Amino acid sequence: MTIFTYRVVNAFVNNDTKNEELKGNPAAVIVLASDESGSISKEEKQTVARKLGLSETAFVREDVNKGGGRKYFNIEWFSPTCQVGLCGHASLASAACLFRDVLAANGEKQSSEPIVFVYDDGKSELVLERCEITGAITMSFPASPPVPVADEEASRRIELVREAFGDSREALAASPVYENSIGDTFIYMEETSVPSVDEIYFDCKKKVDYEKLGKVGGRGVVITALSNPEKKELIDCDFVSRFFGPNIGIAEDPVTGSAHCGLAPFFRNILPSSMDGKFLRGYQKSARGGLVLCRIVADKVELRGFCSFDKVDTIEI
Repeated sequence: MTIFTYRVVNAFVNNDTKNEELKGNPAAVIVLASDESGSISKEEKQTVARKLGLSETAFVREDVNKGGGRKYFNIEWFSPTCQVGLCGHASLASAACLFRDVLAANGEKQSSEPIVFVYDDGKSELVLERCEITGAITMSFPASPPVPVADEEASRRIELVREAFGDSREALAASPVYENSIGDTFIYMEETSVPSVDEIYFDCKKKVDYEKLGKVGGRGVVITALSNPEKKELIDCDFVSRFFGPNIGIAEDPVTGSAHCGLAPFFRNILPSSMDGKFLRGYQKSARGGLVLCRIVADKVELRGFCSFDKVDTIEI
């Protein structure tokens, strides 16, 4: 029997503490001792993630062999059903946990020095920085721009999405369909002024056929649209989105940082204001809701967000 201590951190909450309607995406963070990771198998980590049942569980371990003035941590992410190659909200949650709990415990009080997550068997690195003033954490991910899907395949995917949401309108057949290197399909809703679009695709209380969405293929399906100035959202935003990942064990993800590696470059080409380096505000309209700030810097996407801390508990397997 092995006992793990974990902290639940809500990622991508609203930075306005007076507005608590955006609850963010909860992730479980397990910080392992530097000599502990090798003794825990991927099967055991998967079991923990399945038992916890959150969209992602992150396992983090400091790499004491790396130096250069920065702290390096190996990180792995697991959904309830599989290991995932990249996860934005669990990375944000893990960094928040490290900045507050681990580094502070070592006398490095809320340090603003960057930390580095090493993933993909050591082939990739993710730099994270914390702003001392606001508490916001910024991460730099590789951009994954969406590209158009060929007509016949686009028609297949859009028909499955239409059926999944119970949309009997003909107009959706003309909605652009894109995909990116992460494996996400993007459905861009251009008719944001049409009430039925919001009612059908952005009402999180409406029933969705996740099995049909799974047949789209790939990692997940992103439904997105520009913010409608005629509709008052919970928060000020530039665009809205929802993410569905039944193929990776996530029916609907509360907030998906990695999806914004595609959304940021996509909306950069649509919104001129993003060309000057400004952060776009992405509102993910799930039942919990979340705010992802994102912008393009060279070939990277910077994601910025805020976290709130939930419970600390243990689990045994």
